[in-house]
Amino acid sequence: MAQLSYINTGVKQTPDLTFNIPTDESVGAFLFDTSGFDKPFDSFPLLYHNFKDGQIQCIKNMDDALLLGIKNDGFLNNLLYYHLAQFFDFIGDNQTVYVAIADCSKDWDVLQYMQQQTSGRIFHIGVWTSQPVWNKKSDGTMGFTSLITDLQAQANEINGKIGVSTHTMVPLHIVLCGNTNYIGGDQIRYKQLPNAIELNCPKVSIALVQNGSQEVHQMQSNNPLQAPVSSLGLIMACLALCGAEESIASIEKCDLNKNEGFNNPEWGVGSTGTPMDSVHRVWANTISSRGYIIPIDYEGLEASYFLSSDQTLCEGDFSTIANNRVMHKCRRAMCTALIPYVNSNHIYIPGTHNISATSIAIITDSINTILDSVMRNKQGQNQINGRVVTFLENDEILENDSISMKLEIGPVNYSGFLSEEVSHDIN
Repeated sequence: MAQLSYINTGVKQTPDLTFNIPTDESVGAFLFDTSGFDKPFDSFPLLYHNFKDGQIQCIKNMDDALLLGIKNDGFLNNLLYYHLAQFFDFIGDNQTVYVAIADCSKDWDVLQYMQQQTSGRIFHIGVWTSQPVWNKKSDGTMGFTSLITDLQAQANEINGKIGVSTHTMVPLHIVLCGNTNYIGGDQIRYKQLPNAIELNCPKVSIALVQNGSQEVHQMQSNNPLQAPVSSLGLIMACLALCGAEESIASIEKCDLNKNEGFNNPEWGVGSTGTPMDSVHRVWANTISSRGYIIPIDYEGLEASYFLSSDQTLCEGDFSTIANNRVMHKCRRAMCTALIPYVNSNHIYIPGTHNISATSIAIITDSINTILDSVMRNKQGQNQINGRVVTFLENDEILENDSISMKLEIGPVNYSGFLSEEVSHDIN
């Protein structure tokens, strides 16, 4: 008979206490970095009151924005108003989105604070900053500043900050609209853009998308270091409209010019903005394959523009960013299933370096049940085709009170399985 040990992780949770990790992938947030602006809140006391110290605000329409003091009155060179108006014009009212304004010159800790203030409700954060994405290396070629890797580090850190217990509770995706115009005074040429995929930052996407209208160019000329205005509002609207399993370049849902507000597509690279029609298709494919989001069009769809096919810094196919969002949602759902088992008694079997087969079966069934329930889009369609949960051996389970699992998910419209190892505290 196998020797049995007991892990006593303390008082059990109250039986009638319900835990729920947010799993609505349509909810996102905007973060506007003020580090390039000098005393941005001067003459805007209402905005200062509502957004000081990284405070986050929830809005569902432009009326809510106006009540908070967000107007077309010159604050942050009208960037905040422009992107929120772009967002709601594209998606309509009654879509929850959060907004934060902070000086991120020293660090990006506000990203964690945003997620904490919303109890982990945010699935994606769109970041606008005048901080440069690229720099000039000693050999004269283009390289990356620390901006992308710093944001990736914050996204990784956020995973374990919210809720009762977990290392991967509320993962999110970050869309970066950084300064893709400034590189120490030198002219940027799109053919020289470095390969972002090599940074291995799967939770951060770089957007080179802008509507090059006269209004936008005037705003850009007044921005710190002439940072591009970008089209962050449109990208965030696409993320909110699409289920986790859908591409945010969906032809059905994500025509950037559906309201004739994107008539002058450009990349926002270099002083001239790099108009889309001035770039040969071969180069567009090349830059897209290097891990950048750019605007594209399709033959037969006149005056319609969409996001590029490679939408994240991971190498992959058209649905790469969707796969990332599916895994984020699955991990959130899995953590919801696991929380009731925290602070309860578990039988440990030394021979297997794991909890008992009975406990594994019960927990696995709970995980599968919630995945089958949660992993559906707003139309009730399945977002995954299959799921496998495997408990892994853990030699240190008695020391760290943490069970280790491998989660394998088969998203719809994807030929294979995505696999991730997850460690979840049971103390």
